Amino acid sequence: MSVEGRRRVMWGTMKTAAAVVIVAGLAWAGLEIAGALRGRPQQIAATETVPVKDVILVTDGVLDQKWLVRTLALPKGATLMQLDLYRLRAQLVASGQVRSATLTRPFPSPHTVSLAENSP
Repeated sequence: MSVEGRRRVMWGTMKTAAAVVIVAGLAWAGLEIAGALRGRPQQIAATETVPVKDVILVTDGVLDQKWLVRTLALPKGATLMQLDLYRLRAQLVASGQVRSATLTRPFPSPHTVSLAENSP
């Protein structure tokens, strides 16, 4: 067999091996996704049933935790998924004291509010 013939055989073998690896990877990914989707309803139900316990306030001014709790007026037993972050942000900014607000809900840690206050 010539050098060019061996090169073609080697190249063909490498392409076939790469195709097998790609197909096996896609099959594995499909099985992992299917397994995650099957287990997901239990995980979602578990996070929805955990009520918001604490709200962490990060501010650059004088507003305190009591003001935040009073302004947000979160219903008792509200879960992280039930909170409308855009509405809560609008409530904070409408107070006049807050220049900008960022609300985050990292799972499973507590709800976090970062405020940039207006200064006189």
